[in-house]
Amino acid sequence: MTRDQHASAGSRAGNRARLAGAALLVVVALPLAGCQTGSPAASATPGSTVATVSPSPSIQATAAPSVTPTRAPTPATGSTTIDAPAAGATVGGPTITVSGTGTAFEATLVYLVLGGDGSSVSQGFTTAGANGEMGPFSFDLTLDPGTYTVKVWEPGMGEDDTSAPPLNLAQVTFTVS
Repeated sequence: MTRDQHASAGSRAGNRARLAGAALLVVVALPLAGCQTGSPAASATPGSTVATVSPSPSIQATAAPSVTPTRAPTPATGSTTIDAPAAGATVGGPTITVSGTGTAFEATLVYLVLGGDGSSVSQGFTTAGANGEMGPFSFDLTLDPGTYTVKVWEPGMGEDDTSAPPLNLAQVTFTVS
């Protein structure tokens, strides 16, 4: 085949593709032109394509159903919860077990215990579920009588346990008798 024959064949293939595309548009657009509601059906003149789509008046927006939790978690901003001690509870001391559920990178959760005056009393880490899978955690504290706040959260990856902003923070305030 000569170069002119190749060019002519390519031109014919391009024309066939354009013609097929135009035919598809007419086949799809013309039936849609008569789908208007409240206005006369559109007509197409040779060489033009008319397509008008209007919304159906029968489509109504509905509100999403509300979901009511079956168990009210302790105040938390994410997936970490503290189940014991309960918020506002008075518990016997001096040994207190803090327990709950959580998930964290490499299963590591950090905790901080604050006294009633806001001073740090204790800090450390515990393990729970890992990488999106929830799992239990618990740790024991020895505390004198008084009011305390326990905070448990997921630390940022590769950061110092207490300097990173808390992720999935849960906290509870309780009194030791």
